[in-house]
Amino acid sequence: MSLLWLMPTVTFRFHSATCYIRKNIRSIIIVCSLYQNEWVVCNGGEKAAYTNLPAGDYVFEVKSVYPDGTDSVVNTLAIRILPHWSQTIWFRLCVLLVILLITGYAVHRVRREQRRAKRELLLKHELHISNMEREQEKQIREERENFFLPVWLMSCGLR
Repeated sequence: MSLLWLMPTVTFRFHSATCYIRKNIRSIIIVCSLYQNEWVVCNGGEKAAYTNLPAGDYVFEVKSVYPDGTDSVVNTLAIRILPHWSQTIWFRLCVLLVILLITGYAVHRVRREQRRAKRELLLKHELHISNMEREQEKQIREERENFFLPVWLMSCGLR
């Protein structure tokens, strides 16, 4: 039998069949706790209640002890209390997957931004080198003009 996690109380009702068989002689019902290995004596009780059981597999066992000390057959009922959906392995795996995806995306964005910044820095450097080369060429041209202009003017007789 499977139960959902939202059932806070599990109650078992039972009766002693031996009361009807042995001329209404009262027997002692012994119940095995779902989460303990000890037997609990219920003198004339007709129910066993358990509250706030954690998720897991349990076995409920009942037997009768007759006044002469003999035991009846143990009746068992297997019970599985299903965990809350947030406590299942599938939910935890999905959360882990989402965390990994978010982390991977964040790493991807950071690396992409680093590559963009590196390209931008390289372009700025190339522009700076190009401007420096242009300045050097302009300066060389001016120096050449200043050097050769007087020679040219003299050769033309303008000086």
